[in-house]
Amino acid sequence: MLQPWIDISLPIRSGMPVWPGDRPVLVHQTMSLERGDLFNLTECHFTAHTGTHLDAPRHFLPSGDAIDALPLEAVLGPCRVVRIHDPVAVRPAELPPLHFGDRILFQTNNSFNNIHLLEFVEAFVYVSKEAAAVLAAARVQTVGIDYLSVGGFLRDLVETHLVLLGAGIWVIEGLDLSAVEPGDYELGEGVSLTRAVGDSGQGGSRLCHLGDSRRFPSTMESGCRETNAVSCQVRHTTSPSGGPTVSGSFSRMPTDRRICVYWPTIWPTPGCGCWPGA
Repeated sequence: MLQPWIDISLPIRSGMPVWPGDRPVLVHQTMSLERGDLFNLTECHFTAHTGTHLDAPRHFLPSGDAIDALPLEAVLGPCRVVRIHDPVAVRPAELPPLHFGDRILFQTNNSFNNIHLLEFVEAFVYVSKEAAAVLAAARVQTVGIDYLSVGGFLRDLVETHLVLLGAGIWVIEGLDLSAVEPGDYELGEGVSLTRAVGDSGQGGSRLCHLGDSRRFPSTMESGCRETNAVSCQVRHTTSPSGGPTVSGSFSRMPTDRRICVYWPTIWPTPGCGCWPGA
């Protein structure tokens, strides 16, 4: 039986910890049905470096890709949660065997000591520049960390970012891995604010989930795989969990010939995913 998705993102709320110097987070309801307004409406004020978010190469590299260049495969697919016991930093000695294209999420003491505190913690566990060099040499595609920065506040802030982002690695920061056991999972991340911030080095990521690693097949059963069209509608397709057929949208990515499907009514939750194209 497939296990349910685990939400590993931080909720956006007023007063939550932010990087020193960033504006405070303010989430304010401006319209309310209970007050007699026609609808509910919430106004949010915060930087793109808030809560669970992505770092694109342009965050530290002037000519690097911006957040709107995020490839879906960087945040969708198999990943590994690796427990780090070093109380200071992720170091090469604790890195697992790495392979090209890996998605690695580091669960450090931050998940149990720091991530839920109301104040910013300067001495959080970070990825050392030496470990970053090993990750870059292995050509992993995604690195996640369970605090607001992959580089340290007191050390290796710039160096770690430059090594990882310079290698084209996409970075997820601010993960909440406190309820996760180390192991293999399926990463499903809805970057809800990525397109909104446009030409930026960062993007919000409220919908970041881990799922059972058995959830997605390596190929998808769908008649639409036979078409050469850039996009079409999938009227009936088998859901990745093996459940009932649903309606959704289909698109072919000509650059890598992958098939991407969005299933809005799949049980238990909506989602999207990509499989190798025919």
